[in-house]
Amino acid sequence: MTAPPENPPPEAENAALTPKATGISALNVARGTTKQVRPVAVAPSNKRAAGARDSAAAPSDATSAKEAEVLRRYEAGDLAAARDLAQAEKLTALHGQLIRFETAEAQAKKALAQRDFTEAIAQLTLAISVDDALAHGWSKHGPPLRKQLSRLHVQVGTEHAIAGRVSEARAAFEQALKHDTGNREAREQLGRLTGASAP
Repeated sequence: MTAPPENPPPEAENAALTPKATGISALNVARGTTKQVRPVAVAPSNKRAAGARDSAAAPSDATSAKEAEVLRRYEAGDLAAARDLAQAEKLTALHGQLIRFETAEAQAKKALAQRDFTEAIAQLTLAISVDDALAHGWSKHGPPLRKQLSRLHVQVGTEHAIAGRVSEARAAFEQALKHDTGNREAREQLGRLTGASAP
């Protein structure tokens, strides 16, 4: 019986660290039709790699754990706790992203209150972009923001349609469906435009 080599080749180590696809889509998670599970990377078990990790990457591991906790709180929907923890742990870049998200969301609400739909759309788009960068579709913030953005595009599209600006209306309804494929009103309005423009 031959003993396995003590140190596997580097490509075997890298393969063990590569996350595997889960087959779970963020859309299904957002709909609640599947359980949200993140892929887990498996670290190599040989002594050489473990020793190198322990000595060289210890500070990075501590920072990664802190960042993971901030993101866990953010993804769970607790923006204030995530922001405060990021600030307390001096995670400047992450704290900046959380502030950017919070500011964009607040500016969108302010613009909506003033019925400035163009600004509200711009700020919601920014908030969704930051959310995607932070949580890659795993947060509780994204789905409601996307639905709200979709409804705004429908509202703007309806105003364009009433004013006879068909191409602008069509573009707005298509944007609404891009952010919420289940937006029935956007689909119906787009169908009306297509039916009205048919010879």
